[in-house]
Amino acid sequence: SLTDTLGVICQSNDKALTHGGAGAGSSAFVVGIKNAGIPVLDSIINAGIIISAWSSGNSFLYISSRSLYSLALSGSAPSFFKACTKKGVPYRAVACSSIFTALAYLNCGTSGSVVFNWFVNLTNTSGFISWICCCIVYLRFRKACIAQNVTDLPFKSWMQPWGSWCAIVGFTFLSLINGFNVFWPQNWSASSFLTAYVGIPIFLAIYFGYMLFYARGDPWFHDPMEVDLHTGMDEVLAEETPRPVYDKWYEKARIVFE
Repeated sequence: SLTDTLGVICQSNDKALTHGGAGAGSSAFVVGIKNAGIPVLDSIINAGIIISAWSSGNSFLYISSRSLYSLALSGSAPSFFKACTKKGVPYRAVACSSIFTALAYLNCGTSGSVVFNWFVNLTNTSGFISWICCCIVYLRFRKACIAQNVTDLPFKSWMQPWGSWCAIVGFTFLSLINGFNVFWPQNWSASSFLTAYVGIPIFLAIYFGYMLFYARGDPWFHDPMEVDLHTGMDEVLAEETPRPVYDKWYEKARIVFE
C-alpha cells in the first residue's frame, strides 16, 4: 500500500514569520497551517510547542538548581545554597537558577537579541565542553578500573573506550565550528567572532583559575591506583537491584495493611 505524506509550506518572505520584520519569529509550520485555512490546528500546534518549551525549561531549572546545590555540598559553591525546605527542596538554589530565566525576554527586542545570541552561543559551547569533560572523566574512571582490576561494574558498553574518544573528537569539532560562518569575508566582525567563541576562553579561565588558586597543591590527574572506586558502591548497586513485583491480590493486600 502507498502512504501519502501531507505537508504545509509558507513563503520565505511571509511577514507573519517575523511579525513584520521585527522581534521574535513565528513557527513556519504554524504560519503554513494558518495560511492553508485549516481551523484550530495552528492553535493546537502552538499549545504543543508551549507545553514542550515549559517542560524543557522545568527540566533544566531542576538540573541547574540541583547542580548548584551539589556544588555547595562539595564546597565548590557558597554554603548559602545548602539550605533546603522540610521536603528537601533547595529553595535558595532554585531561586538563584530562576533568575536567569528572565534573560529569555532579551529576544523580544532587536538590540536585546544580540545579547540573547551571546547566551545561546555560550550555552551551546558549554554543552559541548561538558560532554567533552564527561568523556575525559569516564576514560580516567575506566583506566582506574583496569589498574585496580575492578570488573563487577553495574553498566558496561561494548563501544568503550572508542566511543568516548569519538565523542571527544566530535564535540571538539562542533565547538570549533559553532560560529564558522563568521569566517566568511562578508560576515566577519570581531563582535561576531567573540559571540560565537566566547564560551571557550571563559571555560579555560574558570578551570585553570580554579586549579591554580583554589585547588593549589591538588594533582591535575589522580593516580589510577589511588582513585576510590568503592565508597558508595553499595548504595549504587542497591539502587540498581530491581524491586520485587507484587502481582498477587493477597500480596497487594498485605502491603496495604502494612
